[in-house]
Amino acid sequence: MQCLVLFHLFAIFIWTWPQPSANLNREPVTMADRAQRARDQLLAANNRLRYESPLRYYLQVTGFWQYWDMFAPNPANTDSWLTAEIEYADGEVVKAEYPRIQHMPIPEKYVNERYRKFTERLHPIDQSYKWAQFAYRMAYLHPRADKAVPVRVRLYKHFRIYAVAFKNEPKVQDEQFFELVVDPNTYRTWGSK
Repeated sequence: MQCLVLFHLFAIFIWTWPQPSANLNREPVTMADRAQRARDQLLAANNRLRYESPLRYYLQVTGFWQYWDMFAPNPANTDSWLTAEIEYADGEVVKAEYPRIQHMPIPEKYVNERYRKFTERLHPIDQSYKWAQFAYRMAYLHPRADKAVPVRVRLYKHFRIYAVAFKNEPKVQDEQFFELVVDPNTYRTWGSK
């Protein structure tokens, strides 16, 4: 048991180190540049261990991975969230929002951090294999009282990119990234999951 705990602590430690800076391949000029380059080389070696070893599978499968982006030298600067438009045969369109950390009370934020992580990682094109299942889930989580089956679900990503912290709030950008024509049989099976 102690070995598992030590291995887990090692894995978390490796995973949470920051990314190397973008200037890794630049020639050092001053002693400070040399120190930064040495740090970056250590972080680059850590990246290889993190992404090219079996360690990655342990953390990703168990869900124990974390990201450094809140505290890194270049913290994440994008506020993003997901919504869905659920359309029914009678023409009604229901707008549904995936849970947002920003709208939760503090105790819930600690328990539901996974929603933010999922939101950040669902949108890239390499994750497109998850989009249909997510669309079905959004439709299932927002049923109508008459239990009507939706005919179409559209997924949207909304985001703001903050170029500089604590400046004016940037304009929200909206992007439809997926549309699902609902298969009634597949939709009905969600009730058994």
